[in-house]
Amino acid sequence: MNLGRLSIIGIILVIILELPNAIDYIKRADSEVVNVKYSEIVTNACKDATEELVVINNDKSIEMAGDGENINYEKIDFNKDKALERFYKSLYINLNIENDYAAQQVLFEHIPIKIVVGYDGYYINSWVKEYNNQKAKYETKQKWVGKMKYSKVDNKNNIKIDFTLNENVTITNKVTNQVTTGNRKDFDKKYPNSYFGREFENIRNQTIFEAVQNSVEYYTHASNNIAKKNGWKYSFKAPYVDSKLLKNISFLALMQGNGEQGVNNKFNTYGFSVSKIERKNKVYGYTKDGIKYYKENYDKNCEEIFDSEIEAAASGYRPVDPR
Repeated sequence: MNLGRLSIIGIILVIILELPNAIDYIKRADSEVVNVKYSEIVTNACKDATEELVVINNDKSIEMAGDGENINYEKIDFNKDKALERFYKSLYINLNIENDYAAQQVLFEHIPIKIVVGYDGYYINSWVKEYNNQKAKYETKQKWVGKMKYSKVDNKNNIKIDFTLNENVTITNKVTNQVTTGNRKDFDKKYPNSYFGREFENIRNQTIFEAVQNSVEYYTHASNNIAKKNGWKYSFKAPYVDSKLLKNISFLALMQGNGEQGVNNKFNTYGFSVSKIERKNKVYGYTKDGIKYYKENYDKNCEEIFDSEIEAAASGYRPVDPR
């Protein structure tokens, strides 16, 4: 065999060996393109959902409240069902399946988890198997789970701490079952070796993140079990929730794709997004020389956020800034 033939055979062998990697590389790139597309679609749907999410005085939407209405984010109600309806409607429009019921049902199978992050707890909408007496069979439905708290147990002091999105907390004494609510500073002296000092913000944010992330993982696993029982050929993977996105009232959703099959690997495709309610006309509170002030611009010294000057003044902040 001459050198030319050996060279040709060598080239063919290299191509055969490298072809699977090349195909996998292409499929990985394809999956990343799909992920961007799905995430854009889910982001738009989540944004639309947040516009229906908040009810003020039971008859005003967040859009109406945004026009100068003072919002108390601690006492608002959630229009979870209307928000969910708006979420799906947005998806149908963006995917051009508004009038295609069959495609809508397929889409339903791809969206196992929706989450509403609230001031003092969060809600999850996920699949459940329920028995339909009229049809005499089990059906898969989406259902809201009751409010889950941002809770952490302090065994040293025998207390349970329920955090919120600001510095207010609810303390439950595990011995006496006495419940007390107040600002974290109110408990700092009473429980000096607990979580109410300088480390409070980090611990609160970590607690909120862990609560939401653990629930996402739990309900993703449960959704995989339901999908398997239904014969749906999907494998849902729990997304990582960025803790920075859990500092305000938000709507989260996961849309799972079919994946891109390579030779050696299958690459996941999905869309995941978090859309938060943006406070309008914000002012920021800070303390200087023991005196509380508020201003329109944020900096690292700001310690609280208010929806209006009136709300800031009601919390003891004054508009005069001597700097």
